[in-house]
Amino acid sequence: IEKIDALEIGKLSVKLGAGRENKEDIINPTVGIKLNKLVGDKVKKGDKLISFDIEYIKNKVPSMATPFIFTALNENQRVRLINKGKVNALEDILVIEEAL
Repeated sequence: IEKIDALEIGKLSVKLGAGRENKEDIINPTVGIKLNKLVGDKVKKGDKLISFDIEYIKNKVPSMATPFIFTALNENQRVRLINKGKVNALEDILVIEEAL
């Protein structure tokens, strides 16, 4: 892990109810986001990066799309999507390939 945007995670936590946008807002103490990997940690296939109550989030957000940002690709590498839609745990969704 090279970088974690703590501000964006904090904003998401607030939107889910773990904090206040206004002083009148009620804090939900059961909402939380747990980072299972931190900056400097190595990541391998199957590692859990983040934990949260998925059912709670599904009811609060417009989309379950997950963005990926690749910051350490070489100029001759590209990311290719190999699976889309609903995927199961440990199922590959993309590969990093050498560009032709």
